[in-house]
Amino acid sequence: MRGELPRLREVICLAPRAAGERDFGVITRTAAPAMAAAVEPTDECVLLYSAGFGDDLRGVLHSHASVVAAYQSFAGFLGLGAGDKIFTVTRLSTAFGLGAGLVFPLLAGTESLLLPAQPSSKALLAAIETFRPDFFLSTPSIYGQLARDVAATKVASPLTRLRGAIAGGEGMPDKLIPRIKSVLGVDVVVGFGITEVMQIAIAGPASDDERPGACGTTLPHVEARVVDDDGKPVGTDEIGTLQLRTPSMCVAYWGGTEGKDRGAIAADGWLTTRDRFLVDSRGVYHHCGRADDLFKVGGKWVSPIEVERALTAHEAVWEAAVIGADDEDGLIKPLAFVVVNVGHAPGAELEAELREFVKQTLSPYKYPRWFEFIEALPRGPGGKLLRYKLRPARRRRRAETGTGAP
Repeated sequence: MRGELPRLREVICLAPRAAGERDFGVITRTAAPAMAAAVEPTDECVLLYSAGFGDDLRGVLHSHASVVAAYQSFAGFLGLGAGDKIFTVTRLSTAFGLGAGLVFPLLAGTESLLLPAQPSSKALLAAIETFRPDFFLSTPSIYGQLARDVAATKVASPLTRLRGAIAGGEGMPDKLIPRIKSVLGVDVVVGFGITEVMQIAIAGPASDDERPGACGTTLPHVEARVVDDDGKPVGTDEIGTLQLRTPSMCVAYWGGTEGKDRGAIAADGWLTTRDRFLVDSRGVYHHCGRADDLFKVGGKWVSPIEVERALTAHEAVWEAAVIGADDEDGLIKPLAFVVVNVGHAPGAELEAELREFVKQTLSPYKYPRWFEFIEALPRGPGGKLLRYKLRPARRRRRAETGTGAP
């Protein structure tokens, strides 16, 4: 770090192990009390790095005012108040974790519960049973883990006493929703948020009766719209790019040596995200994937998330990720990476079965032409699928053989 950051003065660690590192505990125990610094609402407050840019990471710069606005929107949505307990199992290095696990509880006067160990089901269930939080926030992966282990051990679910269970940080597989409800006894609220607004922007109750991919409606003080490539609003049930405007919007991006820039934030405050959405006739927003994830097959758009949902509806599939890959003629076709469920074996037989299963579920042009069976999908610290790490596998392939061309 010192070699790359010549202006760096201090490296402060919770558990220093190397020369030049200072002990955070010693500093705080010996520090003299100081008055709070005078700040303006527009002053820069926190810099969070977003994983949404793939390899091209940029810092997202928030002001004191935008952080407070994020809290007001989030607390208003949850009904969070003084005396409540909120249990967050998401890394504090993410906007979702930092807000829900630290900043928002401090502003609300609520008690924040944090787990110092890896979130095993045993530890989570014991903590919920002992501390009885009002709200539990985590990723869909954690909810899936809890549902699987509670069903296997046949223990009573302490989650039934929660006032609210919120899932964020990654997409919620449709087949998980009824399992969570029946095994854990809770109706999970699925939220979509981005670092630029430092919180969940769109959320609503997950339901196995809803159309797949439902994310709900906007939170208080959040405006949203779906537009085409020319920036014009699209019609009902049409896929477009999501734009957001809210008082909790970041003030700028930090571009490293290039300094600060407004990036995709327009002068009127609208942020053009990299996410594709559609809005149905009820005004419910549905996530259709990242703008750079969608690809065309035969001139028609394919949403990887839609194909992934179809795959995970099969009992043999635990997780799946889909990208576009070139066939031997250079044409783009769907390529699926599959994590096989317990009790099932990967191979040509399962591949053929999954191919036909998707054909019966979706339009024929959307089915995966090739499959790769892997142990786990690449995910970031918050559990979000890192689809860009799968793209090196986009080598040219022979049609429906599952093997790459030499």
